[in-house]
Amino acid sequence: MSAPTRQSERPLGSARTVVAASTAQAGFIVILIAQFLMVLDTTVVYVALPTMARDLGLDGAWAPWVMDAYLLGLGGFLLVGGALTGRIGRRRQFLWATVAFGIASLLCAAAGTGAMLVAGRFLQGIAAALVTPAAMALIGDLFTAPQARRRAIATFAGLGGIAGASGSLAGGVLMLAGWQWVFLVNVPLVLAIVVAGARILPAHPSTDSRMPDWLTALMITAGLVLVIAGLGGVAGGPGGVVALLAIGFSLLGAGWWRQRVSTRPLVPPGLLARMDVRAGNALTAIIGCSLFAGFYLVTLHLQGGLGFSPLIAGLLVVPLSLALYAGSRIAGTLLSRHETERPTDRPRGLIAVSLGAQALGMAALWLSSSSVPASTAGMVAAYVVPGVVWAAGVGVGLVAGFTASTAGLPDSVRGPGSGLANVSLQMGGAVGVAAVAQLAAAWGVATAAGYLSGGLVVAVVVGALWKVKGE
Repeated sequence: MSAPTRQSERPLGSARTVVAASTAQAGFIVILIAQFLMVLDTTVVYVALPTMARDLGLDGAWAPWVMDAYLLGLGGFLLVGGALTGRIGRRRQFLWATVAFGIASLLCAAAGTGAMLVAGRFLQGIAAALVTPAAMALIGDLFTAPQARRRAIATFAGLGGIAGASGSLAGGVLMLAGWQWVFLVNVPLVLAIVVAGARILPAHPSTDSRMPDWLTALMITAGLVLVIAGLGGVAGGPGGVVALLAIGFSLLGAGWWRQRVSTRPLVPPGLLARMDVRAGNALTAIIGCSLFAGFYLVTLHLQGGLGFSPLIAGLLVVPLSLALYAGSRIAGTLLSRHETERPTDRPRGLIAVSLGAQALGMAALWLSSSSVPASTAGMVAAYVVPGVVWAAGVGVGLVAGFTASTAGLPDSVRGPGSGLANVSLQMGGAVGVAAVAQLAAAWGVATAAGYLSGGLVVAVVVGALWKVKGE
Protein backbone atom coordinates (compact mmCIF):
# COMPACT_ATOMS: atom_id res chain seq x y z
CA MET A 1 0.00 0.00 0.00
CA SER A 2 1.71 3.16 -1.15
CA ALA A 3 0.73 6.75 -1.66
CA PRO A 4 2.53 9.52 -3.50
CA THR A 5 5.02 11.65 -1.65
CA ARG A 6 4.97 15.42 -1.79
CA GLN A 7 7.57 15.36 -4.56
CA SER A 8 5.17 13.42 -6.78
CA GLU A 9 2.56 16.19 -6.66
CA ARG A 10 3.66 17.80 -9.93
CA PRO A 11 1.62 20.77 -11.14
CA LEU A 12 -0.69 19.99 -13.99
CA GLY A 13 -0.34 23.35 -15.67
CA SER A 14 -1.32 23.25 -19.31
CA ALA A 15 -1.02 19.45 -19.34
CA ARG A 16 -4.32 19.31 -17.49
CA THR A 17 -6.17 19.94 -20.74
CA VAL A 18 -4.54 17.07 -22.61
CA VAL A 19 -5.25 14.13 -20.31
CA ALA A 20 -5.63 11.13 -22.61
CA ALA A 21 -9.19 9.86 -22.93
CA SER A 22 -8.17 6.35 -21.91
CA THR A 23 -6.34 7.66 -18.84
CA ALA A 24 -9.32 9.84 -17.89
CA GLN A 25 -11.70 6.89 -18.12
CA ALA A 26 -9.35 4.66 -16.09
CA GLY A 27 -8.98 7.36 -13.44
CA PHE A 28 -12.73 7.83 -13.35
CA ILE A 29 -13.22 4.11 -12.73
CA VAL A 30 -10.84 4.35 -9.75
CA ILE A 31 -12.85 7.28 -8.38
CA LEU A 32 -16.14 5.46 -8.89
CA ILE A 33 -14.90 2.37 -7.04
CA ALA A 34 -13.77 4.53 -4.12
CA GLN A 35 -17.06 6.40 -3.91
CA PHE A 36 -18.97 3.14 -4.25
CA LEU A 37 -17.06 1.87 -1.22
CA MET A 38 -17.87 5.00 0.81
CA VAL A 39 -21.61 4.76 0.06
CA LEU A 40 -21.66 0.98 0.42
CA ASP A 41 -20.47 1.19 4.01
CA THR A 42 -23.52 3.27 4.83
CA THR A 43 -25.92 0.57 3.63
CA VAL A 44 -24.07 -2.73 4.02
CA VAL A 45 -24.14 -2.48 7.82
CA TYR A 46 -27.95 -2.44 8.03
CA VAL A 47 -28.32 -6.17 7.43
CA ALA A 48 -25.40 -7.05 9.71
CA LEU A 49 -26.42 -4.74 12.57
CA PRO A 50 -28.66 -7.16 14.55
CA THR A 51 -25.91 -9.80 14.58
CA MET A 52 -23.22 -7.28 15.48
CA ALA A 53 -25.33 -5.96 18.35
CA ARG A 54 -25.93 -9.47 19.69
CA ASP A 55 -22.29 -10.59 19.45
CA LEU A 56 -20.87 -7.42 21.02
CA GLY A 57 -23.59 -6.96 23.63
CA LEU A 58 -24.95 -3.68 22.25
CA ASP A 59 -28.38 -2.98 23.74
CA GLY A 60 -31.19 -1.01 22.12
CA ALA A 61 -29.70 2.35 23.11
CA TRP A 62 -26.19 1.65 21.80
CA ALA A 63 -26.87 -0.43 18.66
CA PRO A 64 -27.89 2.55 16.47
CA TRP A 65 -24.50 4.17 17.15
CA VAL A 66 -22.96 1.70 14.72
CA MET A 67 -24.90 3.66 12.07
CA ASP A 68 -24.84 7.08 13.69
CA ALA A 69 -21.07 7.13 14.27
CA TYR A 70 -20.46 6.81 10.53
CA LEU A 71 -23.09 9.42 9.63
CA LEU A 72 -21.79 11.91 12.21
CA GLY A 73 -18.17 11.47 11.13
CA LEU A 74 -19.14 11.89 7.47
CA GLY A 75 -21.51 14.81 7.96
CA GLY A 76 -19.41 16.56 10.60
CA PHE A 77 -16.22 16.74 8.52
CA LEU A 78 -17.49 16.88 4.95
CA LEU A 79 -17.08 20.66 4.68
CA VAL A 80 -13.62 20.38 6.23
CA GLY A 81 -12.75 17.76 3.62
CA GLY A 82 -13.83 20.11 0.85
CA ALA A 83 -11.70 22.94 2.24
CA LEU A 84 -8.66 20.69 2.67
CA THR A 85 -8.40 19.74 -1.01
CA GLY A 86 -6.72 23.05 -1.79
CA ARG A 87 -4.33 22.70 1.15
CA ILE A 88 -3.26 19.05 0.72
CA GLY A 89 -3.72 18.47 -2.99
CA ARG A 90 -6.60 16.51 -4.46
CA ARG A 91 -4.82 13.30 -5.35
CA ARG A 92 -2.84 13.17 -2.12
CA GLN A 93 -5.96 13.71 -0.01
CA PHE A 94 -7.93 11.13 -2.01
CA LEU A 95 -5.25 8.44 -1.62
CA TRP A 96 -4.34 9.01 2.01
CA ALA A 97 -7.97 9.28 3.09
CA THR A 98 -8.68 6.00 1.28
CA VAL A 99 -5.80 4.41 3.21
CA ALA A 100 -7.32 5.77 6.44
CA PHE A 101 -10.66 4.26 5.46
CA GLY A 102 -9.01 0.86 5.05
CA ILE A 103 -7.30 1.11 8.46
CA ALA A 104 -10.60 2.09 10.10
CA SER A 105 -12.25 -0.90 8.40
CA LEU A 106 -9.64 -3.21 9.93
CA LEU A 107 -10.33 -1.63 13.32
CA CYS A 108 -14.05 -2.36 12.90
CA ALA A 109 -13.40 -5.96 11.86
CA ALA A 110 -11.13 -6.52 14.87
CA ALA A 111 -13.60 -4.96 17.33
CA GLY A 112 -14.16 -7.06 20.41
CA THR A 113 -16.39 -4.49 22.10
CA GLY A 114 -19.18 -2.23 20.98
CA ALA A 115 -17.14 0.87 21.87
CA MET A 116 -14.30 -0.22 19.59
CA LEU A 117 -16.72 -0.85 16.72
CA VAL A 118 -18.39 2.54 17.16
CA ALA A 119 -14.96 4.25 17.25
CA GLY A 120 -13.94 2.49 14.05
CA ARG A 121 -17.16 3.53 12.35
CA PHE A 122 -16.60 7.16 13.35
CA LEU A 123 -13.11 7.05 11.83
CA GLN A 124 -14.56 5.47 8.68
CA GLY A 125 -16.99 8.38 8.43
CA ILE A 126 -14.23 10.99 8.79
CA ALA A 127 -12.16 9.24 6.12
CA ALA A 128 -15.17 9.16 3.78
CA ALA A 129 -15.67 12.90 4.42
CA LEU A 130 -12.15 13.49 3.07
CA VAL A 131 -12.43 11.09 0.12
CA THR A 132 -15.70 12.38 -1.39
CA PRO A 133 -14.81 16.08 -2.02
CA ALA A 134 -11.35 15.10 -3.28
CA ALA A 135 -12.99 12.66 -5.70
CA MET A 136 -15.32 15.39 -6.96
CA ALA A 137 -12.37 17.75 -7.51
CA LEU A 138 -10.45 15.04 -9.38
CA ILE A 139 -13.37 14.59 -11.77
CA GLY A 140 -12.85 18.21 -12.82
CA ASP A 141 -9.17 17.46 -13.48
CA LEU A 142 -9.95 14.36 -15.57
CA PHE A 143 -12.75 15.90 -17.67
CA THR A 144 -12.19 19.49 -18.72
CA ALA A 145 -14.90 19.59 -21.42
CA PRO A 146 -18.15 20.83 -19.81
CA GLN A 147 -20.38 18.16 -21.38
CA ALA A 148 -18.05 15.30 -20.42
CA ARG A 149 -17.74 16.68 -16.89
CA ARG A 150 -21.53 16.91 -16.48
CA ARG A 151 -21.93 13.29 -17.60
CA ALA A 152 -19.22 12.17 -15.19
CA ILE A 153 -20.76 14.06 -12.25
CA ALA A 154 -24.20 12.61 -13.05
CA THR A 155 -22.74 9.11 -13.04
CA PHE A 156 -20.89 9.84 -9.79
CA ALA A 157 -24.10 11.14 -8.15
CA GLY A 158 -26.16 8.18 -9.36
CA LEU A 159 -23.73 5.74 -7.81
CA GLY A 160 -25.55 6.02 -4.47
CA GLY A 161 -28.58 4.20 -5.81
CA ILE A 162 -26.48 1.35 -7.21
CA ALA A 163 -24.51 1.06 -3.98
CA GLY A 164 -27.72 1.06 -1.98
CA ALA A 165 -29.24 -1.70 -4.08
CA SER A 166 -26.15 -3.87 -3.83
CA GLY A 167 -25.23 -2.97 -0.24
CA SER A 168 -28.07 -4.85 1.42
CA LEU A 169 -27.50 -7.91 -0.74
CA ALA A 170 -23.73 -7.79 -0.25
CA GLY A 171 -24.26 -7.51 3.50
CA GLY A 172 -26.46 -10.59 3.51
CA VAL A 173 -23.95 -12.64 1.51
CA LEU A 174 -20.97 -11.52 3.60
CA MET A 175 -22.83 -12.41 6.78
CA LEU A 176 -22.55 -16.07 5.75
CA ALA A 177 -18.85 -15.79 6.65
CA GLY A 178 -19.36 -13.57 9.71
CA TRP A 179 -20.12 -9.90 10.25
CA GLN A 180 -16.40 -9.06 10.33
CA TRP A 181 -16.29 -9.62 6.57
CA VAL A 182 -18.59 -6.65 6.06
CA PHE A 183 -15.48 -4.59 6.89
CA LEU A 184 -12.66 -6.92 5.79
CA VAL A 185 -13.93 -6.89 2.20
CA ASN A 186 -12.93 -3.20 2.07
CA VAL A 187 -9.22 -3.93 2.48
CA PRO A 188 -8.43 -5.45 -0.96
CA LEU A 189 -10.55 -2.77 -2.61
CA VAL A 190 -8.61 -0.06 -0.77
CA LEU A 191 -5.33 -1.62 -1.89
CA ALA A 192 -6.47 -1.65 -5.51
CA ILE A 193 -7.71 1.95 -5.37
CA VAL A 194 -4.46 3.28 -3.87
CA VAL A 195 -2.11 1.37 -6.18
CA ALA A 196 -4.09 2.26 -9.32
CA GLY A 197 -4.82 5.81 -8.22
CA ALA A 198 -1.16 6.61 -7.51
CA ARG A 199 -0.35 5.63 -11.11
CA ILE A 200 -3.35 7.00 -12.99
CA LEU A 201 -4.89 10.00 -11.23
CA PRO A 202 -3.48 13.42 -12.18
CA ALA A 203 -1.49 15.33 -9.60
CA HIS A 204 -2.50 18.85 -8.70
CA PRO A 205 -0.53 21.43 -6.74
CA SER A 206 -1.66 22.76 -3.40
CA THR A 207 -3.45 26.07 -3.96
CA ASP A 208 -4.15 27.23 -0.39
CA SER A 209 -1.65 27.48 2.46
CA ARG A 210 -4.29 28.05 5.16
CA MET A 211 -5.98 25.32 7.20
CA PRO A 212 -9.79 25.12 7.37
CA ASP A 213 -11.58 25.79 10.63
CA TRP A 214 -11.37 22.36 12.29
CA LEU A 215 -12.59 23.73 15.61
CA THR A 216 -16.01 24.68 14.23
CA ALA A 217 -16.47 21.18 12.81
CA LEU A 218 -15.38 19.59 16.10
CA MET A 219 -17.75 21.78 18.14
CA ILE A 220 -20.76 21.07 15.94
CA THR A 221 -20.06 17.35 15.64
CA ALA A 222 -19.40 16.94 19.37
CA GLY A 223 -22.55 18.92 20.13
CA LEU A 224 -24.66 16.67 17.91
CA VAL A 225 -23.09 13.54 19.41
CA LEU A 226 -24.04 14.68 22.92
CA VAL A 227 -27.55 15.75 21.93
CA ILE A 228 -28.22 12.45 20.18
CA ALA A 229 -26.72 10.56 23.13
CA GLY A 230 -29.05 12.43 25.48
CA LEU A 231 -32.11 11.79 23.34
CA GLY A 232 -31.04 8.22 22.62
CA GLY A 233 -31.26 6.95 26.18
CA VAL A 234 -27.57 6.29 26.91
CA ALA A 235 -27.29 8.75 29.81
CA GLY A 236 -28.74 6.39 32.43
CA GLY A 237 -31.16 8.81 34.11
CA PRO A 238 -32.91 12.21 33.89
CA GLY A 239 -29.91 14.04 35.37
CA GLY A 240 -27.57 12.57 32.78
CA VAL A 241 -29.98 13.40 29.96
CA VAL A 242 -30.21 17.04 31.06
CA ALA A 243 -26.42 17.31 31.37
CA LEU A 244 -25.78 15.83 27.92
CA LEU A 245 -28.39 18.03 26.29
CA ALA A 246 -27.11 21.16 28.03
CA ILE A 247 -23.50 20.56 27.03
CA GLY A 248 -24.49 19.45 23.54
CA PHE A 249 -26.62 22.51 22.77
CA SER A 250 -23.92 24.75 24.27
CA LEU A 251 -21.36 23.28 21.88
CA LEU A 252 -23.74 23.70 18.94
CA GLY A 253 -24.25 27.34 19.91
CA ALA A 254 -20.51 27.89 20.24
CA GLY A 255 -19.92 26.28 16.86
CA TRP A 256 -22.58 28.50 15.28
CA TRP A 257 -21.00 31.60 16.82
CA ARG A 258 -17.51 30.61 15.67
CA GLN A 259 -18.79 29.99 12.15
CA ARG A 260 -20.11 33.57 12.08
CA VAL A 261 -16.87 35.24 13.31
CA SER A 262 -14.24 32.92 11.82
CA THR A 263 -11.90 34.21 9.13
CA ARG A 264 -12.06 30.72 7.59
CA PRO A 265 -15.78 29.85 7.87
CA LEU A 266 -16.81 26.39 6.70
CA VAL A 267 -19.94 27.87 5.11
CA PRO A 268 -19.56 31.05 3.02
CA PRO A 269 -20.95 34.14 4.79
CA GLY A 270 -24.52 34.91 3.83
CA LEU A 271 -25.31 31.43 2.54
CA LEU A 272 -27.38 30.46 5.58
CA ALA A 273 -29.09 33.86 5.52
CA ARG A 274 -30.99 32.82 2.39
CA MET A 275 -34.51 31.52 3.01
CA ASP A 276 -34.35 29.08 0.09
CA VAL A 277 -31.11 27.57 1.42
CA ARG A 278 -32.47 27.17 4.96
CA ALA A 279 -35.75 25.66 3.77
CA GLY A 280 -34.03 23.35 1.29
CA ASN A 281 -31.58 22.11 3.90
CA ALA A 282 -34.37 21.56 6.44
CA LEU A 283 -36.26 19.43 3.93
CA THR A 284 -33.08 17.58 2.99
CA ALA A 285 -32.54 16.78 6.68
CA ILE A 286 -36.10 15.41 6.85
CA ILE A 287 -35.39 13.23 3.81
CA GLY A 288 -32.20 11.99 5.50
CA CYS A 289 -34.16 11.18 8.65
CA SER A 290 -36.68 9.15 6.66
CA LEU A 291 -34.02 7.45 4.53
CA PHE A 292 -31.72 6.14 7.25
CA ALA A 293 -34.36 5.65 9.95
CA GLY A 294 -36.66 3.87 7.51
CA PHE A 295 -34.04 1.35 6.42
CA TYR A 296 -33.12 0.82 10.07
CA LEU A 297 -36.73 -0.01 10.92
CA VAL A 298 -37.13 -2.28 7.90
CA THR A 299 -34.04 -4.25 8.92
CA LEU A 300 -35.31 -4.65 12.48
CA HIS A 301 -38.71 -5.74 11.21
CA LEU A 302 -37.40 -8.30 8.72
CA GLN A 303 -34.91 -9.96 11.08
CA GLY A 304 -36.38 -9.31 14.50
CA GLY A 305 -40.11 -9.28 13.73
CA LEU A 306 -40.42 -11.68 10.81
CA GLY A 307 -37.42 -13.84 11.74
CA PHE A 308 -35.65 -13.82 8.38
CA SER A 309 -31.93 -14.55 8.07
CA PRO A 310 -29.55 -11.71 7.10
CA LEU A 311 -29.31 -13.09 3.55
CA ILE A 312 -33.08 -13.21 2.99
CA ALA A 313 -33.47 -9.82 4.63
CA GLY A 314 -30.82 -8.43 2.28
CA LEU A 315 -32.68 -9.84 -0.72
CA LEU A 316 -35.95 -8.32 0.44
CA VAL A 317 -34.36 -4.87 0.80
CA VAL A 318 -33.13 -4.88 -2.82
CA PRO A 319 -36.53 -3.87 -4.33
CA LEU A 320 -36.62 -0.88 -1.97
CA SER A 321 -33.12 0.23 -2.97
CA LEU A 322 -33.98 -0.11 -6.65
CA ALA A 323 -37.16 1.93 -6.12
CA LEU A 324 -35.08 4.64 -4.43
CA TYR A 325 -32.73 4.75 -7.40
CA ALA A 326 -35.65 4.83 -9.86
CA GLY A 327 -37.30 7.66 -7.94
CA SER A 328 -34.14 9.74 -8.05
CA ARG A 329 -33.69 9.19 -11.77
CA ILE A 330 -37.32 10.11 -12.53
CA ALA A 331 -37.06 13.25 -10.42
CA GLY A 332 -33.84 14.27 -12.14
CA THR A 333 -35.44 13.81 -15.55
CA LEU A 334 -38.54 15.81 -14.62
CA LEU A 335 -36.52 18.67 -13.17
CA SER A 336 -34.33 18.91 -16.25
CA ARG A 337 -37.30 18.90 -18.66
CA HIS A 338 -39.57 21.37 -16.89
CA GLU A 339 -37.47 24.48 -16.56
CA THR A 340 -39.10 27.64 -15.20
CA GLU A 341 -37.98 31.20 -14.78
CA ARG A 342 -37.69 30.70 -11.01
CA PRO A 343 -35.50 27.64 -10.46
CA THR A 344 -36.29 27.48 -6.72
CA ASP A 345 -39.93 26.71 -7.59
CA ARG A 346 -39.13 23.63 -9.63
CA PRO A 347 -38.68 21.08 -6.82
CA ARG A 348 -41.60 22.17 -4.64
CA GLY A 349 -44.23 19.98 -6.25
CA LEU A 350 -41.85 17.03 -6.21
CA ILE A 351 -41.08 17.61 -2.52
CA ALA A 352 -44.79 17.42 -1.68
CA VAL A 353 -45.17 14.21 -3.73
CA SER A 354 -42.02 12.78 -2.13
CA LEU A 355 -43.04 13.43 1.46
CA GLY A 356 -46.58 12.21 0.81
CA ALA A 357 -45.34 8.95 -0.74
CA GLN A 358 -42.98 8.38 2.17
CA ALA A 359 -45.71 8.99 4.74
CA LEU A 360 -48.13 6.71 2.88
CA GLY A 361 -45.62 3.89 2.46
CA MET A 362 -44.37 4.04 6.06
CA ALA A 363 -47.94 4.18 7.42
CA ALA A 364 -48.84 1.07 5.39
CA LEU A 365 -45.76 -0.72 6.79
CA TRP A 366 -46.84 0.34 10.27
CA LEU A 367 -50.35 -1.05 9.82
CA SER A 368 -49.09 -4.36 8.40
CA SER A 369 -46.17 -4.94 10.77
CA SER A 370 -48.29 -6.43 13.57
CA SER A 371 -48.65 -9.82 11.84
CA VAL A 372 -46.43 -12.20 9.88
CA PRO A 373 -47.59 -12.75 6.26
CA ALA A 374 -48.61 -16.36 5.64
CA SER A 375 -47.73 -16.43 1.94
CA THR A 376 -45.53 -14.84 -0.70
CA ALA A 377 -48.49 -12.80 -1.94
CA GLY A 378 -49.08 -11.62 1.61
CA MET A 379 -45.43 -10.59 1.92
CA VAL A 380 -45.65 -8.57 -1.31
CA ALA A 381 -48.82 -6.83 -0.16
CA ALA A 382 -47.68 -6.21 3.41
CA TYR A 383 -44.04 -5.30 2.91
CA VAL A 384 -42.77 -4.97 -0.67
CA VAL A 385 -45.45 -2.67 -2.10
CA PRO A 386 -45.50 -0.17 0.83
CA GLY A 387 -41.71 -0.31 1.03
CA VAL A 388 -41.33 0.47 -2.66
CA VAL A 389 -43.74 3.42 -2.38
CA TRP A 390 -41.77 4.80 0.57
CA ALA A 391 -38.37 4.27 -1.05
CA ALA A 392 -39.43 5.81 -4.37
CA GLY A 393 -40.59 8.85 -2.40
CA VAL A 394 -37.18 9.04 -0.71
CA GLY A 395 -35.45 8.92 -4.10
CA VAL A 396 -37.59 11.75 -5.44
CA GLY A 397 -36.99 13.73 -2.25
CA LEU A 398 -33.21 13.39 -2.43
CA VAL A 399 -33.06 15.04 -5.83
CA ALA A 400 -35.73 17.64 -5.03
CA GLY A 401 -34.16 18.52 -1.67
CA PHE A 402 -30.69 19.03 -3.14
CA THR A 403 -32.18 21.08 -5.98
CA ALA A 404 -34.15 23.25 -3.55
CA SER A 405 -30.96 23.82 -1.54
CA THR A 406 -28.79 24.90 -4.46
CA ALA A 407 -30.88 25.90 -7.50
CA GLY A 408 -31.01 29.61 -6.69
CA LEU A 409 -27.34 29.95 -5.78
CA PRO A 410 -24.72 31.68 -7.93
CA ASP A 411 -21.99 29.47 -9.35
CA SER A 412 -19.42 30.84 -6.90
CA VAL A 413 -21.13 29.24 -3.87
CA ARG A 414 -22.99 26.33 -5.46
CA GLY A 415 -20.24 23.89 -4.46
CA PRO A 416 -20.34 24.82 -0.75
CA GLY A 417 -24.15 24.88 -0.97
CA SER A 418 -24.18 21.30 -2.25
CA GLY A 419 -21.77 20.28 0.50
CA LEU A 420 -24.02 21.88 3.11
CA ALA A 421 -27.02 19.95 1.77
CA ASN A 422 -25.04 16.72 2.04
CA VAL A 423 -24.20 17.56 5.65
CA SER A 424 -27.90 18.16 6.38
CA LEU A 425 -28.73 14.77 4.84
CA GLN A 426 -26.21 12.89 7.02
CA MET A 427 -27.05 14.76 10.22
CA GLY A 428 -30.78 14.34 9.68
CA GLY A 429 -30.14 10.63 9.21
CA ALA A 430 -28.17 10.39 12.45
CA VAL A 431 -30.94 12.08 14.44
CA GLY A 432 -33.59 9.92 12.75
CA VAL A 433 -31.84 6.63 13.47
CA ALA A 434 -31.34 7.56 17.13
CA ALA A 435 -34.97 8.63 17.53
CA VAL A 436 -36.63 5.60 15.92
CA ALA A 437 -34.19 3.21 17.61
CA GLN A 438 -35.23 4.60 20.98
CA LEU A 439 -38.91 4.27 20.08
CA ALA A 440 -38.43 0.76 18.71
CA ALA A 441 -36.60 -0.35 21.86
CA ALA A 442 -39.26 1.12 24.14
CA TRP A 443 -42.49 0.35 22.28
CA GLY A 444 -41.66 -1.79 19.26
CA VAL A 445 -40.97 -1.37 15.56
CA ALA A 446 -44.63 -0.78 14.68
CA THR A 447 -44.88 2.20 17.04
CA ALA A 448 -41.61 3.65 15.73
CA ALA A 449 -42.86 3.32 12.14
CA GLY A 450 -46.10 5.01 13.17
CA TYR A 451 -44.26 7.96 14.67
CA LEU A 452 -42.04 8.24 11.61
CA SER A 453 -45.05 8.25 9.28
CA GLY A 454 -46.70 10.87 11.50
CA GLY A 455 -43.59 13.03 11.35
CA LEU A 456 -43.60 12.79 7.56
CA VAL A 457 -47.25 13.88 7.47
CA VAL A 458 -46.27 16.95 9.50
CA ALA A 459 -43.46 17.57 7.00
CA VAL A 460 -45.98 17.41 4.15
CA VAL A 461 -48.06 20.12 5.85
CA VAL A 462 -45.00 22.28 6.53
CA GLY A 463 -43.84 21.83 2.94
CA ALA A 464 -47.28 22.81 1.65
CA LEU A 465 -47.29 25.95 3.79
CA TRP A 466 -43.80 26.80 2.52
CA LYS A 467 -45.07 26.37 -1.04
CA VAL A 468 -48.05 28.61 -0.41
CA LYS A 469 -45.89 31.23 1.30
CA GLY A 470 -43.34 31.10 -1.52
CA GLU A 471 -46.00 31.70 -4.13
